[in-house]
Amino acid sequence: MLSDLELMELHVNVLFKQDTENRVTVVNEPPYDVAPRIFVGGTHLGSVVSYSKTLDASLVKKLEQVIGTNSVSYLGSIDRQINNLWIGPAYEWD
Repeated sequence: MLSDLELMELHVNVLFKQDTENRVTVVNEPPYDVAPRIFVGGTHLGSVVSYSKTLDASLVKKLEQVIGTNSVSYLGSIDRQINNLWIGPAYEWD
């Protein structure tokens, strides 16, 4: 059986298309909108974090320094205001 963290990784792979560097590019369903700048999928085992291909390396480094130690809403103070925060369940059946 897969762990919650492994399931979240699968969830991200279904939600978004990714480039060769595992950066999210577009939402994986028509009309293939641009992927979010950052996706944080939290589980009780940890978080799966995916970054947009549009983010430069220095910004990704700053974001990585605070993820896991602060609230996700704190990320907005690093780059720009967060304008869309979705919190919802992901279900698993045995």
